[in-house]
Amino acid sequence: MKFLVLLSLIISTTVMAKEKSIVVDSFLKAVETYQSANGLYPLSPEIQKLHGLFELRGIDKEFLNSFIGSNQVYLAESDKVDKFLKESSAGQETLSSEVPKVSIHVAKIDVIVNSDPIAKDNLYGYFFVTDGVVPTGKVTSIYKGLSSNESFFFNEFDRVVYPVNGIRSKVPDNHLIVDYGLIESDGDDIEDMKKLTDIIIDIAIIVYSTQDPVGGSALGKLRKEIKALTHLVLERNHDDRLFTGTITMTAQEIAEKMNESSILNIKRTHYSAELFNTWRYNLHFRLLRD
Repeated sequence: MKFLVLLSLIISTTVMAKEKSIVVDSFLKAVETYQSANGLYPLSPEIQKLHGLFELRGIDKEFLNSFIGSNQVYLAESDKVDKFLKESSAGQETLSSEVPKVSIHVAKIDVIVNSDPIAKDNLYGYFFVTDGVVPTGKVTSIYKGLSSNESFFFNEFDRVVYPVNGIRSKVPDNHLIVDYGLIESDGDDIEDMKKLTDIIIDIAIIVYSTQDPVGGSALGKLRKEIKALTHLVLERNHDDRLFTGTITMTAQEIAEKMNESSILNIKRTHYSAELFNTWRYNLHFRLLRD
């Protein structure tokens, strides 16, 4: 009996420990009120800003309505990347002179086996980069009509993953974390899916800056919040998602890897061998020293 009571306490404590995503919660409230917002009732500042963002980016209201009724999303438990993020920020004291200015490019994708045996793939990629604490993001153009055994190079604008603010290269702030994903869809919603993916970071920053202007303790949760909203968006339709992955490097590791080389090629292979869901892609990154 004591064991059962103890087990019950452990389970209840675990359930209580789950933290609701405030970004997903605000996004769903904004979606629910976007269609009927007519000034007849007051909206919170963050909801008004999210409505303005939807309008600015021209996201279809019917597409947004497809999220109405979605279940609340909770932040994922800390994984090895979150631990890496915390430890590298707290414990790595690397002189800036030792770490070179670098950039990360995504060079090309090899479509070894495309995801649809009948139709061709329409693909786009997203890349959320955490350098220090505040993430930045890049969503590529849509590359259409891709078949098995084809490769394509990202265009000049799409290929630059880090830094994304127009600077040629930058010294990382203790670490670099690149969360990435590839999206494929045969439906007409891929254009709206891309538009929404493109503003995920904007949505997260609007919510955090409105609810917690100081944001000191909250900034560490931004990556989790962005992943939570990304999960909600990409899981709306299972066919709209292929794979996700993460690349992590400390500034010290970058200094060591680039000590005698100006370029480091990184290849990631993702595949599925499930019945009626077979595909395989190679994604090629390049770490470049200025």
